[in-house]
Amino acid sequence: MAALRPSMQAISTEPPTPLHLAYTEKLNAYMEQAVPQESKDRQQKRIAILSDLTSTFKQWVHSVCLAKGLAQPVAEAAGGALFTSGSYRLGLNEVGMDIDAVCVAPRMVTRDDFFETLKVILEDHESIHNLVAIAGAAVPIITFDYGDINIDLMFAQLPVDSVPPTIDINADSVLQGLDTGTQRSLNGPRVTNLIERLVPQFDAFRQLLRCIRLWAKRRGIYSNKMSYLGGINCNLLCAFLCQLYPKACASLLLERFFFILKDWNWPTPIMLTPPPPPHRVTTLTPEWATRRRATWRRARPSGRSRLGPMRRRPARRRPWPRLRRTRA
Repeated sequence: MAALRPSMQAISTEPPTPLHLAYTEKLNAYMEQAVPQESKDRQQKRIAILSDLTSTFKQWVHSVCLAKGLAQPVAEAAGGALFTSGSYRLGLNEVGMDIDAVCVAPRMVTRDDFFETLKVILEDHESIHNLVAIAGAAVPIITFDYGDINIDLMFAQLPVDSVPPTIDINADSVLQGLDTGTQRSLNGPRVTNLIERLVPQFDAFRQLLRCIRLWAKRRGIYSNKMSYLGGINCNLLCAFLCQLYPKACASLLLERFFFILKDWNWPTPIMLTPPPPPHRVTTLTPEWATRRRATWRRARPSGRSRLGPMRRRPARRRPWPRLRRTRA
């Protein structure tokens, strides 16, 4: 896969000083008290839940194929895969954190099947409670509690006859012929994978991200539904700061986060990678489909837009969805 370059040059490539390292130790100690990370047993429980959901999903894909009159070999080869995204995929491992996952199915299995027959199977599962299906959402979703862990389950139908567990959803060929719901569902794991590739020091990024999430929650501005900062926005902003200071430790990154962003020229979008040349905008390159969404933008301060719509670019070239941010 081609190498990616940041959208801006690094401000400093100096390694952390002993003082910054000492501050980082104190910061990590505070975070462990304020937002404890899960025990190894709890982490293993999440892995077991995902394994069970993957098995259930694959069995369901097989049964749907048979119900539609397809031959047994075709049903067995249909496969199916489950991909995680968001905070869980980034390895934050915080107590009470939910799991975002996308079920990827072949062409024979539709979104209607997902919301009709798989929904019933999940409702009958002895460990699943509080299930709510939202088929008409911008990103269609089934949300439920598996034991005491909340799961947000999305669906993606690919125009292929078989979805092996090794399928590369980062490959550009995956995006061909997809509907909007599938594009938006796949953007979750694709953007998360892209961020992981673009961050110079992943441990420092995760430490910074945990701090920013806690700050936003305590300030009451951590909510996509309320048009404030959501998980993806925090991820992008923290990754951007890590690019500007690629060798910095968490304490310096935290200070620089507010120093840089408080004076940011907000009509200018925050991007992790530069846009492609104009003659390539309509061509899907291996990174551009996901890269187009790795942007945080506020509109120019005129009229209603002065409140600052947040635009997250979708997987293919189409009008941008807008989420308005409320002035804090």
